Amino acid sequence: MKNFLINLTLICLISSCTSFNYQFDDSQEQGIKIANDTLSQKTIYLRFLIPGLSEKDARNSGTKHTLYPGQSKVYFLPEKTLVVATDGPYWDNPKPQKPNEREVLYVEKDIISKVDIDTLLFVN
Repeated sequence: MKNFLINLTLICLISSCTSFNYQFDDSQEQGIKIANDTLSQKTIYLRFLIPGLSEKDARNSGTKHTLYPGQSKVYFLPEKTLVVATDGPYWDNPKPQKPNEREVLYVEKDIISKVDIDTLLFVN
C-alpha cells in the first residue's frame, strides 16, 4: 500500500506539469499546446513544416513525445508553420517509412492553439 501511495504521488506530480520546447522558435508568442486529459499515457508523432526550411531540414523538424495523464506540452513555432500529425516516425532512418499524415493546423501569429491529444492520434 505504501508503494502504491508513493507511485500515485509521483504520477500526480508528473501529470501536473506543462513542459515547454523552445527548439523551434524563441519568441514564445505562438505555437501549439498539446494536452493529454485522458487517463492513459499516449505517444504522438508530429511534423512541423516551418516556412523557409529546406526539404532536408524539414525532415527533422518535428517530434515524437509521450504525454502522461494530465500532462501538457507546448511547442513554440514560427507563424504559418503547418502542424501535421503522423501515425509513426517520419524522419530518415535505416528503414525509411512513409506514415499516414493529417494536417492539424497552421500556427497563427501571437496565438498558442490548444489541441487535445486524441486529435493527433490515428485509430487503428
